[in-house]
Amino acid sequence: MPARGQRTKNSHALSLLDRLGPGRSAAVGVMTPLLALAVSVAFEGYRPDALTFAGAALAVAGNVLMLRGRTGG
Repeated sequence: MPARGQRTKNSHALSLLDRLGPGRSAAVGVMTPLLALAVSVAFEGYRPDALTFAGAALAVAGNVLMLRGRTGG
């Protein structure tokens, strides 16, 4: 039997999946680390390097392409 916290976490994830659908739920999962990065820069003094910016740009670009959907045939 899973721990109580794990069961609650899974039920929230399923609720988000039900409300938003799989694509948008995945986008939330990808953007969460970017929010954490922004908080770290703002409050902890983290100085991102070029690789951090490249990874963030790839995450955003992937989400834009995914959420925009297919165009054409």
